[in-house]
Amino acid sequence: MRMHPGQIEIEIEAVRAAVADQIVGARGLPVVAVASAGTVVAPFRIGDGLVARVPLVPQDADARARLLAEGEHARRLAASLPLEVSQLVAIGEAFPGYDGVWSVWTWVEGASLDALTPDASADLDRGRLAADLAAVLRAFHALPTGGAGWGGAAGAAARSPTPTGCGPRSGAAPTCSTRTRPPRPGSGRCGRRRSRAHPGRSTVTRFRGIW
Repeated sequence: MRMHPGQIEIEIEAVRAAVADQIVGARGLPVVAVASAGTVVAPFRIGDGLVARVPLVPQDADARARLLAEGEHARRLAASLPLEVSQLVAIGEAFPGYDGVWSVWTWVEGASLDALTPDASADLDRGRLAADLAAVLRAFHALPTGGAGWGGAAGAAARSPTPTGCGPRSGAAPTCSTRTRPPRPGSGRCGRRRSRAHPGRSTVTRFRGIW
């Protein structure tokens, strides 16, 4: 069933050929469709360690830049969150039957909660799940924003009030944002918020990156 204007049927044989032709080291690896409740991309698992994400609606000319930005965000999240985050591996080009770019990411093993069988659900450690989820949320809250907001860096700058408590240094204008700590006395320098270290990695909550 089609959900979007412009949505096309993505043939798995065409994806297999594109993976073999375009993705270094993937030739000969099995490519299988992944059951997903997502409504944006069709995921195809490549071997044991990769997943191709093919948008249901071929993307416009800006898609490559957006994918590169997503990859950079994923890299930063992986360094700060207590879980495994899928990472961008490659960006594929158009192939027969599909006129758009697509991407390949690392596969993160796991199971969706809504896909658990009744027996598996009964054995689920809900206390551990809640603790893992809380740890992820705390890590998210500790992530630095770099001064960006919902409207991006420019939007945040336009909406943010003038910071106080951060005096100029050597005649330069203050550069700290409203999300930085006050300067140390006499330093004239704005302290930056640091994300906390997370020695453990969650075994329950993960980003699969295939929705």
